[in-house]
Amino acid sequence: MARKPQEKLEHISDTLVIALKKHRLKFIGESISLQKLWLSAAGSIICEHSKPFKLKGKELHVAVSNSSWLQQISINSSILLEKIREIPDAPEINKIKLSLDDFPKEHTDGRMKVVNIPLTEKEKRFVEATVASLEVDDQEFKDIVRRVLKKAAIRRRLLGQ
Repeated sequence: MARKPQEKLEHISDTLVIALKKHRLKFIGESISLQKLWLSAAGSIICEHSKPFKLKGKELHVAVSNSSWLQQISINSSILLEKIREIPDAPEINKIKLSLDDFPKEHTDGRMKVVNIPLTEKEKRFVEATVASLEVDDQEFKDIVRRVLKKAAIRRRLLGQ
């Protein structure tokens, strides 16, 4: 009997999330992305020079590309906090903590834009714990799962899922 073709392809990370839930493992994700939240509050121009990277309690940590932007965002932090509070489903944020940081270098490879983004410590622990919990002796398979989980974590962070 011939297999019926699928109408809509599903991304591998979505399949992994379902499989991980069966084993009571959580995939790292937030209801509202920090990137989308920051873009909505700060706008595209400020987002080109700053990136939120952590929400600790009620404090949003934002990396800024240079001291000029750090000062500008610092001066306007109360306005940004008001705009964040107006966003539906946004987490409660009382303070924006700014720090100077180098952003990941972007380069192009053919038609696809490649961004080197390191995993957070939490994401690294999740990936390694998941791979370690696999009941398979095939190292090549474990390496593939590790790469897929890393790419899925980065993809989710970039797409704001």
